[in-house]
Amino acid sequence: MTVKLLRDGKALDRQVKVGEMEEKGDISKLPSSHKTLGIEVQNLTPEIAKELGVKKEAGIVVTQVEPGSPAAEAGIQAGDVIQQVNRKPVKNVEDFVQKVEKTADKDNVLLLIQRDRTDFMQP
Repeated sequence: MTVKLLRDGKALDRQVKVGEMEEKGDISKLPSSHKTLGIEVQNLTPEIAKELGVKKEAGIVVTQVEPGSPAAEAGIQAGDVIQQVNRKPVKNVEDFVQKVEKTADKDNVLLLIQRDRTDFMQP
């Protein structure tokens, strides 16, 4: 089918194939949130990295922040890319959860976050 889209103010027509996506295992087993911090995250894909203007494809992207949570109070926002936990690189969601769980003081987790092409540390 043909889909019309708007990119950089220009109308484009693109051909797409409509179908059903194949299941590749049980995605419900993958961790997608961290209740201690109050955020939901997902793996940073090449498509998401491009959309966010992120050059590195390592890390995870914040998809939701629970109001009133420690993450919200620290200023973390949806769309933030978490690249490190306690100065250690984060590869994916599972790696992120493991690193946070290993943190001795759950109230003090140091995150390296990229937002709008800018890196900053967030305690």
